[in-house]
Amino acid sequence: MIGVISSEREEGVVREFFELFKTPWEFCTSGHSYDVAISTRNESTEWKAKLVLVYSSETGAFDSEKNLIVESQSKTPTLVWNAIEFPLYGNALTFDGKLKTIIRMKEASKNVGIRWDIPETKFARIGYDLFEEVSFLLSSGQPRDFANIPTLEIHISILRELILDAGIHLVEIQPDGSDVAHVLSSLATQPERLLEISRRNAVEALLRHDWVYRWKTILKIVGLEPTPALEIRENRLKQMAEQATNEE
Repeated sequence: MIGVISSEREEGVVREFFELFKTPWEFCTSGHSYDVAISTRNESTEWKAKLVLVYSSETGAFDSEKNLIVESQSKTPTLVWNAIEFPLYGNALTFDGKLKTIIRMKEASKNVGIRWDIPETKFARIGYDLFEEVSFLLSSGQPRDFANIPTLEIHISILRELILDAGIHLVEIQPDGSDVAHVLSSLATQPERLLEISRRNAVEALLRHDWVYRWKTILKIVGLEPTPALEIRENRLKQMAEQATNEE
């Protein structure tokens, strides 16, 4: 599950983005843990996630907290990722080169995307505004000079690669479903991966998809407190999810 922390004005384009990048997601809920947390707000927040991605062309509390050295800000540069060039339509923040480079500026070879790991969590700081870029591409489209560059697909590919490099499993199929049989056959030969996917799905179901959560939402809307029975069930579900997680 991907948790997203964005500004209110970005919420519409976030929904559109995940129509293209078809993975389970939600706007971050306090107290929930996620496989991936994506933030565009650059705040000092403790995210419970295996992979934390912060996109922003401005400096913020996250940068200070992680002691990141910001070098400069550039307007509409051409960027390079995995030897692939693509345009940026907003600003880009660059960082000191001591951490591993993900994305760099073409003209000056400065780092626009960096990554680092600590026990249990992987981090990436990318110095542009992902959803602002997506909004521009969806609303205005590519200028003629860059019409041959699949910029939106590149943004999706960068995110996909970061997720896979963090050891988080994605099961990918073609949009038309033409390779479903091949993908399923391949999964059948990977019992450990299937077990991990099944365990993760079970944990997500216990923490998010039981009827108790629907009832809590309904009661909150009408201004009522959860019943003791609901609280007992929710606590039991959390215990089961923790047990399943600890069996990894």
